[in-house]
Amino acid sequence: MTQQPPDEFERRLRDVLHSRGLSVPVPPDAIDRIHAGARRRQQRRNGASALGAVAVIAIAAIAIGVRPHGHGSNVAGTLRTASPAPIASSAAPSSPVAVQTSASTVASSAASSAPSSQVASASTPPTPAPAPTPYPSAGSAVPADFTPISVTAVNDKTYWALGTQQCGTVSCTAIVNTTDGGAHFTEVAAPHAATIGINDTTRPVFNLRFADSSNGWAYGDALWTTADGGATWVDASLPAGSVKDLEAARNPGAVAGTAWAIVQPVPFTSGYQLWEAPYATSSGTGAWQRVDLGADPPGDTAPSLVVKGPTAYLLGADAKKVERVYVASVGVATTTFAAPCIPTAGAFSAGIGSLWTACPGGATVSTDGGATWHAASTPSQITVGVVGGIDATTAVVNQGSNLVVVSTTGKPKTASISSKNANFSFLGFTDAKVGYALSQAPNQLWRTTDGGMSWSAVTF
Repeated sequence: MTQQPPDEFERRLRDVLHSRGLSVPVPPDAIDRIHAGARRRQQRRNGASALGAVAVIAIAAIAIGVRPHGHGSNVAGTLRTASPAPIASSAAPSSPVAVQTSASTVASSAASSAPSSQVASASTPPTPAPAPTPYPSAGSAVPADFTPISVTAVNDKTYWALGTQQCGTVSCTAIVNTTDGGAHFTEVAAPHAATIGINDTTRPVFNLRFADSSNGWAYGDALWTTADGGATWVDASLPAGSVKDLEAARNPGAVAGTAWAIVQPVPFTSGYQLWEAPYATSSGTGAWQRVDLGADPPGDTAPSLVVKGPTAYLLGADAKKVERVYVASVGVATTTFAAPCIPTAGAFSAGIGSLWTACPGGATVSTDGGATWHAASTPSQITVGVVGGIDATTAVVNQGSNLVVVSTTGKPKTASISSKNANFSFLGFTDAKVGYALSQAPNQLWRTTDGGMSWSAVTF
């Protein structure tokens, strides 16, 4: 019997649960307030039926947000972007929608059959519209409540963080940037997309990538691009579906490169796809095209993606559950190698002259583009969650709440980090010394400048 794929809501929920580094602080009484509102609406409908009057009902969309990666479930209200001004959508939402009927129309239709006291009750003045949200401005200082969920760096000094912050009574999408290694941060414009939400109208973004000081991508259920360092953003969402991972790179000294994206087709009737698009400092991102991954493309589990220069590497399983490394380059037929294992999300990383992944029992490295793999020295009974490759001999992995430097030539060493309760969702290095880590509960960005031996919390 062929196993039926999960329905779309189940798949979106599962994808958000496993998306990296996502969390939005939510009031603890949010669910109680949702249930209470439902009971009040039911009482009003029952009362209206008994009196024979017509009720005015407004149905509002509730966005349900979840923190992925075992990051606990949350319920969030309306989410907006940290942009200079709110944006009005030109498209009507599909479902659900707010239905409003004027009180005078209701009173007129009920007057012939209802007593005057009932007509007066139906003519209750409408609730005033809420005040506009006080959006933050690009270039302003970063507020204390900024919460990072994704980080991307182009060198040891310049990096960006995607996250959330409070804008009045709602949570906003925000992006901050530093060009001096984190000594100072400022806000840049953010895409007009939420960072969390599951309904028919919200298309959230979960991650951020920059290839250089100009070209960047915010992605998730939507795909936004910038060609001016985040000053402006364009919705460039692929018609094929949502973007589960995205990386971009170019050869040293080149003015152009390639962006690569793992795409989940909508509707999801087959496996995951790989798409690529050119980008350049002067012209931004070009047209996206699907990449042919051969006779046995990835199946229904999202593969992991890393890039090195003009080449993309995918680590995943095909429809027959055979583990593979897919190697793709522009204009070159895709090749495949046997994979050492199927990693968890975040457990595939590119180091200098190397590819690293985490298999049951420890970290594994390839120095020949994925053709062969061998294990690094790791602590006994290690459970590796994420891995950050440094070079051909060294990487950093997380073991529970600890970060451990592992090597193919020596014994593992536990790194120095002030947090003992961190749940790490990302590790990555820009060179042999400077790297970044994201942890949750609470969300925190960490930075190292000594090859992973010691880590300091980043203060925004």
